[in-house]
Amino acid sequence: MLLLDVEWYGERKSTITRTIKNAMHRYMAKGCHRISVFCQVEGAKYSSYYGIPRTKFMWLPYVSEVGPDKYEIAEDDYIFTGGLHHRDYETLYNAVKDIPIQVVVVAPKDCIEKRFISSNMILKGAVSNEKYYQLMSKSKLVVLALQPGLRRCPGIITYVAAMRLGKAVIVNEVEGAPDYIQNGITGILVSPRNSAELKLAIMKLLNDDIYRKRLGDSAQKYASSELTPQRLLNELNRFLGEEDSCEKISSSNTKKRS
Repeated sequence: MLLLDVEWYGERKSTITRTIKNAMHRYMAKGCHRISVFCQVEGAKYSSYYGIPRTKFMWLPYVSEVGPDKYEIAEDDYIFTGGLHHRDYETLYNAVKDIPIQVVVVAPKDCIEKRFISSNMILKGAVSNEKYYQLMSKSKLVVLALQPGLRRCPGIITYVAAMRLGKAVIVNEVEGAPDYIQNGITGILVSPRNSAELKLAIMKLLNDDIYRKRLGDSAQKYASSELTPQRLLNELNRFLGEEDSCEKISSSNTKKRS
């Protein structure tokens, strides 16, 4: 059995609650062959925190059906950012507050402190998935400022969709994002909580149309090949084939010993 997209609980203040939740995850892990993770570093972190053997975890990349066949692609004069969970809007604010372009932010308005909203930031609030990707598909580039040091890597759904749409992406999460983004080739990775470095990366892409297009084209080529539902099916079939072979070998060895 393979557990897909397990809901990993966050930090619990109560020692009793934390002990029960961790024990529950260890119990679940005993009943399965593997547990999928979206980033390889998550396997190491979950293993350490929950006391589950590292060999239980396997990386299945997040895949997306979003693509240029479903959305109109353009380069309107704005940067796109969005998402609710584990966003670092303080770092984003300090990076974009003085740049000469609008920044469209798609997230519930109450999740951003007013002091971190600059005059060039346009808050769209919560929108449908369709509208979310429409706004993304017409942006000049996609920027994600994310909180570092978390057990579960944030932002994957957004930057994988952006890559599928052929957008140049800048992400300041350097633990999980390298599983998807090759720095300088399919996107740009910068240090977390470093607004100066994030601003430099943004300005470089805004001022270099050729480089921005090359990044977007490379991202789309990679994502259209490796981050698709077909890739997931292939990986699942490979896993099932390996498990079937292991079970046959185990059964054969048991018969021999009998």
